Order: sequence, then C-alpha cells, then structure tokens
Amino acid sequence: MKFFLIFIIFIDFNINHKKKELLKLAEKENLREWAEFVLKYSSHSDILNFNYENFILHLKAIRENLERVPWKDKINDYLLYHYILPPRVSQEPLENFTWIYKDTLYNLIKDLKDMKSAILKINEWCFTKMEYKPTVRWDQNATATIKRGFGRCEEMVILFMKALRTVCIPVREAYTPWWPFTESNHAWCEVWADGKWHFIGGAEPTDLNFAWFRNSVKRAGLILSPVFGEVKQKGELIHKKGKNYTILNVTRNYTEPYRVYVKTDKDAIVSFCIYNYSGFVPLFVDTLKRGERLYTIGKTDYFVYVSKDSLSGYKILRPKSDFDTVIIKIDKKELNDTSLWIYVKEPVQDTQKPLYKPNMDSLKSLQKKHFEEISFKSSSKIKDKRLLKILQNSKGNKDKILKFYESLIDREKEDFLVFFENIHPKDLVMMDTLNLRKEIKLIKKSIELSKNSPDSIIRDYLIPERILFEEFGFYRVYLFDKFQKFISQNTSETAKKVFEWVKNNIKEEKQREFFKPLLNPVYTCEIRKARNIERYILICGILRTLGIPSKIKWNYKGVLYWDNDWKELTFEKENLLEKSLLMVKFLRDGKNISKDFKYFENYSILSFKEYPERKEPDIINRDTLQIIELDKDIYYLLSGFRNAKGDAFVRIKKVDLRKKDTLKISFDVSIPYKDLEAGQLVIRKYRGFKGIESLGIKEEEIERGKVLLIFLDLKSEESKSTLINAKDALNKFKGKIFFFGENGKEISEFLEKSGIKKGKVYSVEEKLLKKWRIKKFPSILYLNNNKPIFWVEGLTLHLKDLISIE
Repeated sequence: MKFFLIFIIFIDFNINHKKKELLKLAEKENLREWAEFVLKYSSHSDILNFNYENFILHLKAIRENLERVPWKDKINDYLLYHYILPPRVSQEPLENFTWIYKDTLYNLIKDLKDMKSAILKINEWCFTKMEYKPTVRWDQNATATIKRGFGRCEEMVILFMKALRTVCIPVREAYTPWWPFTESNHAWCEVWADGKWHFIGGAEPTDLNFAWFRNSVKRAGLILSPVFGEVKQKGELIHKKGKNYTILNVTRNYTEPYRVYVKTDKDAIVSFCIYNYSGFVPLFVDTLKRGERLYTIGKTDYFVYVSKDSLSGYKILRPKSDFDTVIIKIDKKELNDTSLWIYVKEPVQDTQKPLYKPNMDSLKSLQKKHFEEISFKSSSKIKDKRLLKILQNSKGNKDKILKFYESLIDREKEDFLVFFENIHPKDLVMMDTLNLRKEIKLIKKSIELSKNSPDSIIRDYLIPERILFEEFGFYRVYLFDKFQKFISQNTSETAKKVFEWVKNNIKEEKQREFFKPLLNPVYTCEIRKARNIERYILICGILRTLGIPSKIKWNYKGVLYWDNDWKELTFEKENLLEKSLLMVKFLRDGKNISKDFKYFENYSILSFKEYPERKEPDIINRDTLQIIELDKDIYYLLSGFRNAKGDAFVRIKKVDLRKKDTLKISFDVSIPYKDLEAGQLVIRKYRGFKGIESLGIKEEEIERGKVLLIFLDLKSEESKSTLINAKDALNKFKGKIFFFGENGKEISEFLEKSGIKKGKVYSVEEKLLKKWRIKKFPSILYLNNNKPIFWVEGLTLHLKDLISIE
C-alpha cells in the first residue's frame, strides 16, 4: 500500500509537471488564461496527451480567427470558454483540426457579416466532406470523418462543432438519450446566433431550427447538452454536474415542458425510463435525497422505477397537465408478469417553411468529388486481394498505409497483412505508421506464445489491437517490456499474475468523466487510476501481448481468457454467482418464430435492481429456441410492438433462475390485434391513388396481393434512416414494393448503395404527391389485397416489425 501511494504521488507529479510545461508554452504565446481554463477541466489522459500541435496551436488558431471575425464583440467569456475553446467535443481522439483548417474555414466565411450566414456556410462545407452512415460505437474525430467520408450522427456533430469553433462560433452538442416513439436516439448541434440558441443537424444543410428532426424532437422525453467545465450561468437548467463537465437540461428549448415532483417514503434511486429497443431504458438515473425531487421533462409516458436496498416500486406516468406530483411506494421485491401500453405524444403537424434553401445539386457534386479523392483506385500493380481490401478501407489514409507496406521486405509483408486484416476500418483511417513495424513484430511474437490456441480464437481475440471501445493506440511494445517476466508455462498462472498486478497497482476510479474516451492500455498503465472497464481493457491488452487470447465479458464486468476453454477474471463479487441456461421459445399466433427473433430488435433481458439494466448475454440460436447463459438470479424478458404512431404494447415475463441450472420457457409475443384501436395502425383513410396509371402502374398491381408503397424525400434523414434500418425486412418481403419520389434516379442510387435490392422506383411530380395527400416523408402504406394493414409517416425505425404483420 505504501508503494502504491508513492506511485500515485509520482503520477500526480508527472501530471502537474506536464501542466507546468504546457502553461509555460502558453505564456510565451500570451495564451495562459485560456490554457488554465482548459487544463482545469481536462482529464489526466488528455493532459498527458496534449502537445504543442493539439493544444497550443489549437488555442492560437482560435485567437487568430477571433481577431478577424466580425462577430468578435458578440462573444462573451461564457460563450468563449465553454463553447469555443474546448479541444474536444465528446469522446473522440484529440487532434489538431483547428490549426489545420483555420484558414480554409475562415476564407469560407470572411465576406459574411453575421453568424447565421456563417453557420449555414460551414454546414454546407461539412456536408461536402461526408455523409451519414451508421458506424460502430467508438467516436472518430473530425479529421477521420473527412478522411473516411462518412459517420454516424455523433460524428457529424463532432465535425460540424469543430468547424464552427474554428471560426469562433459558439456551439454545443444536444442529444436525446432515446426516442420514445421509435428505436434509437439522436445527437445534433445548438448554435448561438442573434442572442439565443438554435438547433441544426451537423453536416445537414438546412435553415436554423428546420432540421429533419424538427417535429420528432417535440415528442422527446428529455434533451440534454453536455458542456465542458462548470457552468455558472444564470438561466441554464442544470441536469447534472460531474468532475469536468456540466450537463444541461435543454428540453424546454424544443417542447412544452412537463414538471413532475416525485416523492417516496424514503431516500431512493429513481429512474425515468421509456421503451426503446425492446426494453425499459433509463433516460436518466438520480438519487432522491430525502425522498423527493422536481424534474423537468417532455410530455410522453414513462416507466418510473424507484429502489432502495432490496425493495422497489414503479409507476406508469402518463402526463395530462403541465405539472404533477407522483408518490411511489417502495414495497415490492419482484415485478409480476404483465402487459401494458406505453403511449407517446401525438405527431406534430408543421406548416412553417424555411427561408434558406441550399443548392443541393452543387453541394452533392462537391461531395462526390471529395469521395472520389479519398477512395482508393484499383491498380494493376496490386494483385493481393487482402492488400487491396485494406487500402480500400483505409480511404483518406490509403497513401500512408501503402507507402509503409512498400517499405517492408517480403517476409514482413505477410505479417503486415495478418495484422491489418484484423484492424477495423474505422481505425485504419487514422492509423499512424510511427512504431508500427515494432508493433507488428510483437504481434508475431504474441502468436508464437499462444500455445496452439485455435486459429479462430487467435484471429478474433489475440491479433486485434482494439479490445473494446477504447481510444485506439499501439500497446504491445510498451506492455511486453513491462510484463514479459509474467510469462510461465501455465496459462492460468500467467493470467492470474496479470490480474493481481492490475488489481494492486491500478486504483479504481469511480467517477465518470464525460469529455474522455475509454483509456487504452498504455494510458491506464501510465495514469495508474481507471474505471473498472478500463482496468479490464488493460488486462486484455497485457494477456494478448503475452500470447493469451482474451476478451471483455458480455456485461463489461470481467475478462475472459482462453486456456483450452474460456475462463473468467473479475473484480465484481456478483459475478461469482453460478450460471444457468435459459432456453426460450418465442411464439407468435401459435407459430415458433425463434429463428428470426433478434435480441435488442425484438426482445431483451433486464434485471431490476437499482434501476432497469439491460443485459448483453451470449446467445445461441438453435432455430426452434434460443439458449442464453446467465448468472443464477431473477430476470425479466421484455418484448413489445409499436403501432403506427409509435405507442408500444409491452410484455414483461419474470424468469427466476436462482435455483435452476436449466430452465425452458415459452414467451408469447403475438401482435395484440384485439388491443389495437382504429387508427393505431393506419394513420389516415385509404382512398386509392388516382392517376397512378400515368406512371405505368396498373391499378391491379397494387390491388392484388401484398404491396408496399413507399414515398420518399431523400433530402430528409427520416427517409434514409427508416429504410436503412428496415433493409433486411424489405429484401425478404414476400410481395411487391414500389418506391416513389421526385427524383427516381437519386432514389435508385440510394437503394443500391444501402443494399436494398427489392422494389421498383418511380419519379413522381410534386403536384401528384399533393393530390395523393402525401405531405410528410417517408410515408409508407402496406396493402394486402387492397386492404390497408398499416400506414405510417415520419421517422419509423421499427418499420421492420410492422412489415411482419399479416
């Protein structure tokens, strides 16, 4: 313990020393005050990672542009310090984007006189550099997004915010943790102009407050905005304060707020949950001090759960007014089997029109040119298909990767290919070749040490450099030097030595820092203080370095390593529970649908302890049933069905595994036809489509059999996201599909790019769409022998479930 305390003091000394070095550099540039603020609220890993390029030049670029933008006098200290100076937006890797793009972006807006015009111009530029595509969980930075040419909504936000801050426009992220009316969530930007905050989608050219989610956000339950540092500004509603951040509740900026006063008979933990991805997921979790607190949220139904020790209570909260007081008793040990409706706010009809209309044809032309520039063009010189695929995935980083490959001698090239085949494309784009040759040699050494583990285990759990969602970085050279002394003939003995070293030398950090990615193994080793998930990542990194395949356990509460079978290491006492096998048969209208019933999409397993927590178990699908390994405990199976509006009919089934080694059950997930009222599946009366023959479609084509008619506007992300999420269901649909929109060619290109292979596309003039009363997109009608089964409009990420209706 004495040694450990001495080491922690040594680490603190290193961090303080690094701060002094950075402040000394900032002093020379007359940037000390700004630097002090950023360092005060930066994580230890960022402080160790800051250098002249990503810290001093970042601040220097902001000062340079602040002196030359015409809105300098409109930026007060609150806006400057919290919404312009911070070097990072979220959990993306640090970068020197601001300095690299300071002149490029300034030249774009230098002739514009107001902030609004600059915001719209910068958003157009971001659009030409990327497009929306779903990506894996960890964030890429703005530079990576430009090099890759696409990203998810969080990464669109990161690029747009970095670009705006470069030209000194205050901007902050806003997000809803979960949509109440459909699956998934969303993030966007709030920008400061004309003395107030406005919303806009990143890399989505629209007018202020006219983003595609303009109406969807009015139905949200909670909208939050994470801010760097401690916010003391009057008028801001603070949701939560952390070590280096403040989370603001900005719900009232978007929708009429609902204020609810929650009371219990004792201190308790409370969670406001909505139904999303087949489970009750918390929008937030809070501690009720003295058993009461006032909350400001949006008007939608909530599953409000409270817990204290081993008891709990819940209430279905259905807002009917602007204010309620809710009393919840904490007197239950378990939940009973039940089914219930969770209702959402009615869709909002909006007739306002934006003043700004971007030239999308011109912007798409520039976007296409950028995509061509970052793409690898096939070369007859490259005959190895593996290398070709690596270069194609490397996008804007292709030249650096190819140059490194060509510098290798022949016997090193195969090692290169083995390593790079197991690197995720997202990491390839930002891969640095510094020290890469040494890292590849260490990976070869790790394979040699692996003691005849199966090839598939080596490929998936030894070679890959990435372990989970941590900040990517090479670690084997660093770790081998420190831990090679732990290598022994007995794999489990080596693994336990590594585990004990991490347990005794890396202090557990219980506080979460918002503006920080998960630490990679090297940073955890250097800082000597980390959250348990980061300690597990370090253990995996050391084990892989020493030739032992390993992975993070499904619930992130342990490490599994390979020693002729998977064995577990964990700091968690609860994981010492024995295991049970749960075998579930899913039935719909008497038919076994287990083969196609998917976790998250169709059902989930939750525990209800302090708050509802969705489990992420390993699942074996045996066609007629699913086999799930869980600790011996009480769980709840949840499955739901959404109607056209997004209301969810939720079933809850208790599963008690405390005294069972194996339990086989059936779960009825039939669509609740008897509970569906008129209008819950078909939002409007179907009167046919007069004039459809002008498109070359005979009336009998849509009047016979199963038919999907899908009306799209690809200028809106609602249309794109709805179809992308339903791709598999559309391709498997046993009927005819017709796609309609003003630009049939654009729709065809989008469908091909998205992997949607089924359906015919038709260009339709605006006047015909108006005649058919198609005003909101996407608009999707399912007919079975000319009888409407459902008709939905707007963002519908549960479309695949609706398509399953007979």
